[in-house]
Amino acid sequence: MHLDILSNGRVLRQIDHQGRRYLVAPATGAYIIRLTNTSDRRQLAIVTVDGVNIVNNAEGSARGNGYVLRPGQTTEIPGWRRDNNEVAAFEFGAKSDSYTSQTGRGDQNNGAIGLAVYNERLIVGTASSGPVRRTKGTAWSFGDDFGGGIMRSFDGGHEGKAVSSTLGPQTRACATKGITRGSDLGTGYGSRTSFQTATTSFVAETDVPIQTIELIYATRERLIELGVPVEQAENMPSAFPADRAACPAPPGWNG
Repeated sequence: MHLDILSNGRVLRQIDHQGRRYLVAPATGAYIIRLTNTSDRRQLAIVTVDGVNIVNNAEGSARGNGYVLRPGQTTEIPGWRRDNNEVAAFEFGAKSDSYTSQTGRGDQNNGAIGLAVYNERLIVGTASSGPVRRTKGTAWSFGDDFGGGIMRSFDGGHEGKAVSSTLGPQTRACATKGITRGSDLGTGYGSRTSFQTATTSFVAETDVPIQTIELIYATRERLIELGVPVEQAENMPSAFPADRAACPAPPGWNG
């Protein structure tokens, strides 16, 4: 599954450095989490922000609730889920204004976006026309009855093996304490935004995620202080320089 973060209509830059992935984020402003299921299977995406599950406000875990995407589907999640019709917008801001700080959770995990992905279990059956594949426990037909590109929320625990499995720390999608201590940002609980979802069941194929991502976000200035090679990444060559989305600052600019 592919993960992008969008702000003001543009994809924010990610930098891989010393085994971690960093996001160059603005100091303020709303953002969207964009997920793309690049597989030929339905997938469950469990997403955490600042160590909190974005679907049900639970402490971030790779066994938490998430969103189910059809094969090849892209969806843009604009905020913290309130119900099946709306969310509260994700907003970059000071750690003191973050959702976790405002709800008494503290800010020790502020500056982290996590993703854990599971494939759906497939059961092979037979039919007169030959072998067929069906999904155990599926409660919905995943056509375009909600409109093109709309995903469904997974609003219950894993069925099957995943419900009783014990996931080691290497598979956790939530931020571990201290990993984002240097970030200067957190995510606030913004204005109401329409986001239509429905509940479905999902049977995970494996006890542990097939993919996990921990994305550490901070301002450009803080990332430079932490030794992330932001300027080096900015100077990398481009195969399509005419398609740059912004105008980079000249040397010595202090605006």
